[in-house]
Parts: sequence; structure tokens; C-alpha cells
Amino acid sequence: MVYGIGETISVDAHLLLTNESQAIALAMNDVPTGWTATFQGGGRTIQSAYLTAGTDTTIQLKLTAPADVKAGNYNFSAMATGSNINATLNVQIILQEKLPPKLSLSVDLPTVIGSPTSTFSYNATLKNLGDEDLTVSLSANSNNVFQVSFTYNGQTVTSLPMAANDTKSLTVNATALGNIQGGSYPIQVLANGGSAQATLDLTAQVTGSVSLAITSPDGTLSGQVNSGTTTAVNLVVQNTGSAPANRIALSATSPSGWTVTFSPTEIPQLAANQQQQVTMNVQPASDSVSGDYMVTISASPASNTTKSIDYRLTLLSSSLWGIVGVVLIAIAVGVVALAVMRFGRR
Repeated sequence: MVYGIGETISVDAHLLLTNESQAIALAMNDVPTGWTATFQGGGRTIQSAYLTAGTDTTIQLKLTAPADVKAGNYNFSAMATGSNINATLNVQIILQEKLPPKLSLSVDLPTVIGSPTSTFSYNATLKNLGDEDLTVSLSANSNNVFQVSFTYNGQTVTSLPMAANDTKSLTVNATALGNIQGGSYPIQVLANGGSAQATLDLTAQVTGSVSLAITSPDGTLSGQVNSGTTTAVNLVVQNTGSAPANRIALSATSPSGWTVTFSPTEIPQLAANQQQQVTMNVQPASDSVSGDYMVTISASPASNTTKSIDYRLTLLSSSLWGIVGVVLIAIAVGVVALAVMRFGRR
């Protein structure tokens, strides 16, 4: 039997009489120097036992090593005597240096690639390399970027019992706590078994995404333009995604005869969570009548999906025509007045 130095040593001895029941005396024939040996039954130290014929009786032989015991092989001999009975039990105990508490934590793939909304999963192996049973708590540090959980046999766990030399397979799951940008994010996993600890460094490689929005400084998607003139409309292009948007081309689909241009016509790069103001210059067609018109504005980043919105423009009549009308009315009134003055006297 193999034990580590410092472990409790208890050997089960089975006694069976095939003839008449009787009391049996228990003694040790051979005990190494410095060792003590006692028999125990029913939770008490005993020196004899009453055995019923045909019944298997179990007693414990408890062996205690001296404080300065060394690793090696130790032989013991126990004897049971009674009426016409003389039985001997020889026991060899092999003592080894007891391994101190030690944990190891490893992973198949330390880097996992995913989108900002992905669950990053890692297959990890936890080992108890010591000779003591441990209760191991599990935790992780991701700088408050991810929520990290641990799964064992399909169950979410925060701690695990680990027998000596035990091995367990875990799954480490990490999900982002909010909208994160593309990039590499470190996650450190800690297994804590008291005096034994192990750490594991993981990486979540986030592939960013581009998401554009088009609006105005005050958030409204409508405005007014005047007939016969070019009107500047202020707009805002936003990148609400997690990766930079490159070479964003601006364009518009407008009513027939209208001219719509942008300044600038292209945004070279717009970082994640950033915005840029642009100007849309609108010149209505000369024959357009007053009313509401719809312009579709598009922002097209390189290698990404185009974002489009509808912008309502209300066309107002030019004030110049109003002035011309007033002048014509005034002339007509003047002509009538002169006619009345000249011909009214006749």
C-alpha cells in the first residue's frame, strides 16, 4: 500500500470464522521502530473482538509514523489468536514524499476570433498535480470588457472539488459587456486552491464592424429650400460600429432636374464612434412648383454596405417673384389713377 508522508494510514482487516463463535485476541508481532499500531472497531481502540461463525467482521489497523519518518518501505505483522486459531496478517506500507499542492491550467486554443456580439469559448484543462484534495475556485479578469463564466459537464460553476491527481475539462465563455471596437482583448483566468494557484492567459480577437448613420445636427430629417437658388443643408455622418469606415462616398437621388452635391464628396476615414459634418448643396429645378420633395441620401464606405435615408425638402417660391408681382400691381394702380385724373374732368 502506498501513502504519502503525513497521510493517515488505516488498513482494513477482515476476520471470518468457519467454525464456532468465539473471542479473538489481537496483537502486533512486528512494528518498525518509532511507529505505533492500534486496532479499532466501532470507532474505539480494541485489543480483542468477538467473532460470530460465518460472519465477516472488519476491524481497522491504524498505523502512525514517527514525526521524522523517511520515505521507504515498512513492514508490519498483526496476529489474531483464539481457540485453535492462530492467524497472521502481513502488511507492507510504502511511504513516498508527499507532493505539495499544485495546480495547472492549460488551453487548446488561447486565441479565439469573433464579432463584438460573439461568445468566445475556450476549452481548458484543470489538473491537481499535488497529493492533497482541493476545492478550486474559478475567476477571471477582463478589465471589465467581458463577462466570463465557466462550464463543467454542461453546468455553470464557480468552484470545483479536485481530488489528488485529478483532471477536469472546462469551458471558459466570454461575452462582451457592451459595444466594443475591433482589436485584441486579454482575459486572464485564475484557478485558486488556497496555497495552490494557476493562471491562464487568453485573447479575444474581435473583428470590428462598420455601421453608419446619417442625420442632421438637430436630429431632424427635413428642411426648406428656395426656388431659383442653391441652399446649403447641414448633415452629420456617424460611425456607430466597432471598426473604422474607409472612403465613404456621399451621393443623392433627387427629383428630376434638381442638382444635389456634397462637400466633401468623400470622407477618407471615420473612426468607430466618431462623426463628421458634411454639407448638402441643393438647387431645385427651375420649373419646380412649391411643395414637398424627397431626396434619398446615401453613404457608401469601401467594402461595406451602403447606408441610405430619405430627407424631405419643402420648396418655397422665390421672394423675387413676389416683389415683381407687387411692382406690377403698383404700376396697374398708377395707370388707372392717371386715366381717372385725365378723363374724369371731361
